[in-house]
Amino acid sequence: MKIGLIDVDSKIPNLALMKLKRYFPFAEWAYPINYSQFDSLWASSIFDFSDKEWVSEKAIKGGTGYYVDRKLPEDVEICQPDYSLYPDTKMSLQKYSSGCIRKCSFCVVPQKEGQIKSCEPMNLNPIGEWIYLLDNNFFASPNWKESINHLIGCNQPVQFEGVDIRIMTDEMMKYLLMIKVKNQTYHTAWDNPKDNIPEKIKYLIPKNKRYKFMFYVLIGFSTTKEEDLYRVNMLSELGVNPYVMPYNKSNNYQRHFARWVNHKAVFNSCTFQEYLGGKNDL
Repeated sequence: MKIGLIDVDSKIPNLALMKLKRYFPFAEWAYPINYSQFDSLWASSIFDFSDKEWVSEKAIKGGTGYYVDRKLPEDVEICQPDYSLYPDTKMSLQKYSSGCIRKCSFCVVPQKEGQIKSCEPMNLNPIGEWIYLLDNNFFASPNWKESINHLIGCNQPVQFEGVDIRIMTDEMMKYLLMIKVKNQTYHTAWDNPKDNIPEKIKYLIPKNKRYKFMFYVLIGFSTTKEEDLYRVNMLSELGVNPYVMPYNKSNNYQRHFARWVNHKAVFNSCTFQEYLGGKNDL
């Protein structure tokens, strides 16, 4: 049986497809030009807004871009990733937990993965030079200390995406700062203006390390323009970098606000109103 794999829109190596490659060793990439050659097609999509018209109707489709609750067959899910599918990548995907303790209404994780639970770490890319951590809320895992010690032992730079500063303690921060980080930046977030993030920053993050923290700031979901401005200005005053994530990228205000903040030279040299050049209709 000839198996074809379709990576619809991944920005990084697709974990589901790498597990399928391990389960079906002779699987290979499929494209519209050669769909007819395959007995079975498997397609994975990460983003619900990506173009999928070119994907075969006969493909078995999965991933958040298609279905939030669809999972790989259990005998595929337990497979280790096969990095031969992405022979040029120097990245390793790693995961020590799935799920999350939060129930953020803008996030699909609670529906997709449920409550947080530990999982066994995966094998790393044989030619990998750095690790992309897939945990949604790393320090919320009951086995976070065991996991971070394993990560330290890997002795490779790490890109964290799921650091929840709201739950962090002095001990957690101490361990976090022991990790070599990709691009010298730790990623966390300030999505809810009501969360007392400024006090957490002042208490937990050492002053000479603050420049290494970048805070994702979600706008356009349930916040006002005043709350958006307050968060990015406060983060800047505290010595950490805000990075705006528009909920609706086609919205004029959200698009302009994100461009202003995320272009650091512009953000540091003018106010939002100055950036707009007198436009008040956003």
